[in-house]
Amino acid sequence: IIFISMIFNQLGCFLGFITENRIRLLSYILIIWLFYLFIYDLILIYFVPSIHSSDVFLFSIFYFLSPINTMRYFLNVKLNVFDMDSFSLMFDHVTFHSPTLILFLNLLFYLGISYGLGLLALKKGGFKE
Repeated sequence: IIFISMIFNQLGCFLGFITENRIRLLSYILIIWLFYLFIYDLILIYFVPSIHSSDVFLFSIFYFLSPINTMRYFLNVKLNVFDMDSFSLMFDHVTFHSPTLILFLNLLFYLGISYGLGLLALKKGGFKE
């Protein structure tokens, strides 16, 4: 819960810097939640039939860019829902063997991007009132 709240809190802070009123901020937040909960997975499902065995690693990178997918994978592995030893070799190419590393890389990516873009927005436009 802390991981997800840190990422979306930082995204909310960034959106707060670039928006001028609260209604627009609320609509941006709802669009982001809708995107990460539904649309991102639908986009990935659309591309699944065209993925070859050489492109599986690249697809898994895009799959784990979603903080919700990363958190789901981390919890499934740590709670022993997925036993990593019983899966096939193809599954070894799809997943990474360190869900903690994926979790922290995802955290650094989203916090770094949001914080950096927020600082740029603050530097260029100042506080919006």
